[in-house]
Amino acid sequence: MRAALLLGAAAAAQQQCTQRCRNECNACILSYAIIGARKAGTTSLYRWISAHPDAVGYGLNRGPRAGEVMYFSSDKLFPAKPVPCFGNTCQQGRACVNNVCQPPHQWYNHQFPCVSGRKVAGEASVAYLVHAEAPKRMFEYCSTALPKIIALLREPIARYESQFQMRVRLKTRGYTPKSAADADMRRDVHAFCGLTKNHATWYLHPKPTGLFEPARNGVYEGVYVAHLKRWRHAGFSVHTLFFEEFFSEERQADHLRDVLRYIGLDPTKQDAHATSKRKYNTKGSDFDYFPRHAFSSFAQRRLAVLFRPYNDGLASFLGRPLPDAWARWPNATGDACDESAWPRRPGW
Repeated sequence: MRAALLLGAAAAAQQQCTQRCRNECNACILSYAIIGARKAGTTSLYRWISAHPDAVGYGLNRGPRAGEVMYFSSDKLFPAKPVPCFGNTCQQGRACVNNVCQPPHQWYNHQFPCVSGRKVAGEASVAYLVHAEAPKRMFEYCSTALPKIIALLREPIARYESQFQMRVRLKTRGYTPKSAADADMRRDVHAFCGLTKNHATWYLHPKPTGLFEPARNGVYEGVYVAHLKRWRHAGFSVHTLFFEEFFSEERQADHLRDVLRYIGLDPTKQDAHATSKRKYNTKGSDFDYFPRHAFSSFAQRRLAVLFRPYNDGLASFLGRPLPDAWARWPNATGDACDESAWPRRPGW
């Protein structure tokens, strides 16, 4: 009953919005959302889209965090237990419906510049791909007109290594230049295998269980098939792109035009060739990396074995083959979760 009331209220708000800026209405303003993956070129794609004259972007002055509202992945803004209210006692502009504070959608709307007329607003929050509740939350916010969802995926071993190197460079989450990629990966493999060893086919479920919070396990982030299934189960169609194909020099502009058409923007209003030449989030190229900041060949083989069934599941789920670059160490064998086979090194 409560869900029906909320959907009815959202539909009414969508129809009755007569403000010049749609942000002023308690209705969905999203036309598209890039949900990930982390370290797969989402910043560049978002900035290229936002350069279109009819696009409205968020946080374009925030450097590599442009587009990252991280609203639907915020458990603080979406508490697990309902917050009771009486009258209008909710904070952050939350609506009070049936004596329960609703998510602060109006606060979210005001994070964007004015979205007027036929302007297209979107965001690029990489935590959404992995967060177990983000699809459901976005669906409830935009139930009357679902936004176009884009997932930009990168070969999982390369993505994982790039994420580790970013953390070393930025010294976030306790990482320092002394951190070693193999040690970090072994810790994540241990945690991942500990949760999945007795449920090897967990990802085959129509809505796989969320195992880790975003950015908490580099292996889990690369199990794309499980994350995409959750989005489909929530009612979304996900437009899936591959990093290795999208950023090929000879096709980059064409791929950008395709994305613009997909989200409802006229590609003839933008010089896609010039826009796609712009580089973003490339500070890592100036950092002095050491051999310990890259996965050893042994670690890569183990990861290749671990990711193989999930990559095969992804290809089956999408109904198309993965890029050739994803076929790393095709002859690698063994049990990726068998820690007794790992080499003994100081600090591991």
